[in-house]
Parts: sequence; C-alpha cells; structure tokens
Amino acid sequence: MGFRYFFDRKLMFVRYASAFVVLPGGVGTLDELFEALTLIQTGKVHEIPVVLVGAVHWRGLSDWLRDALEGSGFTSPTGHRPHRWGRRPRRDRRARAALPPPPVEPP
Repeated sequence: MGFRYFFDRKLMFVRYASAFVVLPGGVGTLDELFEALTLIQTGKVHEIPVVLVGAVHWRGLSDWLRDALEGSGFTSPTGHRPHRWGRRPRRDRRARAALPPPPVEPP
C-alpha cells in the first residue's frame, strides 16, 4: 500500500493500531510520538495507549510536558499523557492485557 502524502501514512499507521509503543530514539521518534498524541487528543483516531519504553529516557520530556504545557494551560492535566513502561515488565504486561480492545471500524 502506498501513500501520496506523508500525513496519510502517519494517520493510517496510528488509526488501526491497538497501542503505540515508542522506543528511545531521536527526532524522527519524537515526530511520530507527537503526531500520535495529536491525533488521539483531537479525536482523529480512537484513543489507544501510548507506551514509552524506558522511563529514564523519557522522564525529562514527560516532566516538561506536565510543567510547561499543562502548567500553562495549553493541555489539560488528563489530556492523553503517555504511559511509562519498562522497569516492571510483568506488571506492565498485566496492565496492557487489562486495556479495552480498540473499536472496530467498518471497512
């Protein structure tokens, strides 16, 4: 399947996902993460869990999102904050298993 526009590829990538798992990475990773968060927050795709692997790697970004954006009122305190994952895999696996399945859209 090919896409003419990069945004269309991103939208389809997130739209049919049941979770968005983000590994430590660079600028491209941040682009994909923020695109997914934006699509979820604006209701363009169903709400899916966003899992950041490696809590230590993501701590600074997570703190900045909370302090700068939520603190200034640009986002709501409950507004799709990513979930951290990585220190307790067994507990995290149980938490992921308890998540509701994504809605099924007609073709």
